[in-house]
Amino acid sequence: MSIELRNLIIMWVAATGLATFFIWAIMFNAWYYPFLAILGGIGLVFFILFPKMTFFVLLSGRILIDLFHWLPYTIANLNALAIYSGGATVICLLFFFQRFRNDLEYHPCIHLFLFWNIFIVINIFLSEAGTNTIDEAFRAFSPVLILMLASSFLTKPTDGRKMLLLIALTGIIPIVVSLYHWQTGQMNDAKAMLKGIPRLLGGYKNLRHHALIMMILTGLGTYFLFSVRQIWRKIFWLLYIVSTITCMYLTMIRSCLLVGVIAFSIFFWITNRKYIGVAAMIGVLILLLFNETLQERFKDLVLLFTLSSEMDIESLSKIGSGRYGLWTDSWNAYSERSFFRRLIGLGFGEHYELIRTSFLEFDAKSSRNLDTHNDFLRMLYNLGPFALLAYIFMALRCVLLGWKINKYGSTQTERDLGAMCACLMIGLLLNNALSNGTFSRTTIGWIFWVIGGITFGLAKGKHLQAQKENATLSHKSA
Repeated sequence: MSIELRNLIIMWVAATGLATFFIWAIMFNAWYYPFLAILGGIGLVFFILFPKMTFFVLLSGRILIDLFHWLPYTIANLNALAIYSGGATVICLLFFFQRFRNDLEYHPCIHLFLFWNIFIVINIFLSEAGTNTIDEAFRAFSPVLILMLASSFLTKPTDGRKMLLLIALTGIIPIVVSLYHWQTGQMNDAKAMLKGIPRLLGGYKNLRHHALIMMILTGLGTYFLFSVRQIWRKIFWLLYIVSTITCMYLTMIRSCLLVGVIAFSIFFWITNRKYIGVAAMIGVLILLLFNETLQERFKDLVLLFTLSSEMDIESLSKIGSGRYGLWTDSWNAYSERSFFRRLIGLGFGEHYELIRTSFLEFDAKSSRNLDTHNDFLRMLYNLGPFALLAYIFMALRCVLLGWKINKYGSTQTERDLGAMCACLMIGLLLNNALSNGTFSRTTIGWIFWVIGGITFGLAKGKHLQAQKENATLSHKSA
């Protein structure tokens, strides 16, 4: 068969298929299907021709989609967030298989990544079949997959910076939305009052998610503030930081405010900007001394070191909005499970059951799905200790690599990039120990692991460049 005849047949088959589809859509009044089909076709072409750009777009969309939590359930009882997560994960998985043989197979964390996914598969089978299991499995699998792809895609010297810039500029939209809600009186609403303190929810469904996004954006704004030279750009990033800090502060989420101060203090310290760190700490202390709201929010820190576990067990259980009691009660319930099940994981969603049968045991009729408010415990309960260690080791390897880039980078901008990636990951890991973050929240997990992937991508790019230069020198000498 000639090429011309083959192309003619393909064209007629495609035209007939499209015509049939459009006629069906018109007959059944499914007017939006053609538009979805066209968008899907454009997306497929974009995906095939521009994989790296597709990866950038997917991450930007992941940050924005959280603002559309209010959209109704539309397809198979799934809302826009779930549909986007599923579709983006499938695309990323295709990228992974495409790049595995010649690239990702040799990633320093590939064994930990595969080990992590083995326990995800095991616990899918151990869990009850249902939408909740699929959702929990995607939360576990999707973000860590981003580490592999970011390490593979972001290998050029400027790729990591471009990715952080994309996240920062995409973040302007949630920043503006949050400032808008603040100025239009969202905090005056009775629903915004939590524990007697008005909070800023912004455009998000959850206060902690809002605070975590603003903490990350604060870090990125800080990085770019020190990396730009033009005065107007410095003013822009300074206003950016003021906006994100304001929004984060108004959420009054302690686990973000506290770890944010720790993470950025480390950044200033290791980048030899100790005077800024000291000035910031003095400012924070002054704010604590004169701000009664902050004193009320952080009084648990004082109680933690003054209460006796033997004398004040009831008061201890209330520390951290009940976290101490929640953690200890769920741990006791977990300890009663069989050793083998604890070793391989109890299954997705079992952390809810542990809390329901221990922390909420006083309410026998309770159907609440209360989270552990500790991502490490959630991983441990659902996936077991080996999966938890794999997760932590992958994260610590990223932190260590960022630390090395800060120490041995060839330029100040590169060193700052490594330092900020390391410090943001430290902050988010600390948040995992205090609340729910990178494992419970898909967008936070994506950003967390793309930051880790930036460090690997930069290190890989420098290694490839060194190999190329050595090969050139060898060729010249020969």
